Amino acid sequence: MNFSGLAPFFLLAMTGMITPGPNNLMIMYSGLNFGLRRSLPAFLGILIGGPILLQLIGNGVGMLFVAYPFLKLLIKILGSFYILFLAWKIGRMSDVRGKEQATPITFLAALAFQWVNPKVWILFLTYICIFHVTDVVWLNTLALAGCVMVLNLPALCVWLGLGRVLEGIIHNKRQIKILNRVLAVILVLSVGLLWK
Repeated sequence: MNFSGLAPFFLLAMTGMITPGPNNLMIMYSGLNFGLRRSLPAFLGILIGGPILLQLIGNGVGMLFVAYPFLKLLIKILGSFYILFLAWKIGRMSDVRGKEQATPITFLAALAFQWVNPKVWILFLTYICIFHVTDVVWLNTLALAGCVMVLNLPALCVWLGLGRVLEGIIHNKRQIKILNRVLAVILVLSVGLLWK
């Protein structure tokens, strides 16, 4: 086993996971508007969905991108549309706190979102191509997926916690609406960065 690449992997992975992106903005939005308990399904969907996708990429799905380069474009297009849809939905949202009929992002929606989140694909393809924790492919991807889950846990907690902190600071419907629109704009801008 070769664990020499683990320290640089941890640095790169933690940087990739803590920086703003669709997953982090989505969980912050959920924490702000729905609270911790109702955000837990989305939190777990992201936390579990990422490592599952990394396993699949590392064990063969990633090779499809080598064989069929148009798939990268397809992921970018699908991911861009989904992020724009989320931005539209978030931008239209006003204060939903205390309204039980409002629906937070579900576990399955957050899990499925990993498949069309271009930032996740770019990070995971990079991890698989660069870092070799072991020489056995399935064991390597399993180790990387485990590390991703461990590193993503505090990153998601920070963003969910930020949403909760903002909930304590923001006290009226107008402020919530403005913040949701700012989050929507940031999501739209993140789509632009994917196409550079």
